[in-house]
Amino acid sequence: MRLYFRSCSKGILIEETNKYLTADINKFLSNIQKIQEELKELKGRAECNLHSLEKAYERIKKEIDASVNFFYSFRKMSTEDKGL
Repeated sequence: MRLYFRSCSKGILIEETNKYLTADINKFLSNIQKIQEELKELKGRAECNLHSLEKAYERIKKEIDASVNFFYSFRKMSTEDKGL
């Protein structure tokens, strides 16, 4: 934060300093609001990505389960054919 002091024969002009400090604080608050908006947007994207990942996980899990079931049924059929 910048501090601006203007010296004169009567001392430091606090009013001038307050003007600049107020401007800096307002700019800082504005930046915080922008960051909050960006965080909300990122949160929304993250939730969307998470949902997509969950759907992909379920799809892959089903494919793996189907492959495993096919393998076991094929194995069972081949052992039955051999009379084991």
